[in-house]
Amino acid sequence: MRTALALVAVTALFAVACSSDDNGSAPPPVEGTSSVTGLGVEVIEVVTGAGLEATSGDRVEVHYTGYLSDGRQFDSSLDRDETFTFKLDNGDVIPGWDDGVAGMAQGGVRRLIIPPELAYGDAGREGAIPPGAELTFDIELIAVTRCQIPAASPPPVDVNAETFTTENGVQVIVIEKGSKEDPTQAGDAISMDYTGWLTANGAMFDSSYDRCEQFNFALGNGEVIRGWDEGILGMSPGDVRRLIIPPELAYGEQPRGSIPANSSLTFDVELIAFGRLDPVE
Repeated sequence: MRTALALVAVTALFAVACSSDDNGSAPPPVEGTSSVTGLGVEVIEVVTGAGLEATSGDRVEVHYTGYLSDGRQFDSSLDRDETFTFKLDNGDVIPGWDDGVAGMAQGGVRRLIIPPELAYGDAGREGAIPPGAELTFDIELIAVTRCQIPAASPPPVDVNAETFTTENGVQVIVIEKGSKEDPTQAGDAISMDYTGWLTANGAMFDSSYDRCEQFNFALGNGEVIRGWDEGILGMSPGDVRRLIIPPELAYGEQPRGSIPANSSLTFDVELIAFGRLDPVE
């Protein structure tokens, strides 16, 4: 699976543009029910999916093929045997895609006929898409991931929840017990979701849920702040913990984005999965 920041907005994506020998008078024909969106994208419902329906903010994984109006293929994820993933209504793709993919159900196939003003307009894309070009895309929706909306401030936790403090001062509150499998240890490959707030005022500064993408790192390898390496140690899949991390185990005297210097940080972290590397003999 491939994640990119901008479909049909990165020059490299069109390295194969106009290389196809397909040069008919129009894109290949399809059959289906036709409609036009409020913005003017013609949608032909070729296959109606039966899975989760894509809505604004969802992370969607697709296969696609793009054609010019004269039938020339300018790009296809199928040629690369690599799906394309983006967040709907996040500005990751051309407006015609956000408009035309919305409402698709997982497993569905649509043809989108996109007017120039919802594609590349009068500018086009050098070497790939002429100015003022209408574009046709055949899109298959492979998967839909519904993004959770993170809490704007730390939600309350059970006053009777288990708590402990690590050797160097991370306060840990056990919000939820998971699988109770073999707990994590240093060197494990970790996959998790998290939300972080400033302890002083509860303002959220980061969340994996905003990106609809889990965060991966090696535990105890210095890839994250020290408070994470300490507070996540010993978690099992499905565990949820709150970590209250003092400044010296976070970013210390260095401000970082919206995090002021000398800030205590609060994180809710959920361990999704981990992998254990075989020891080197």
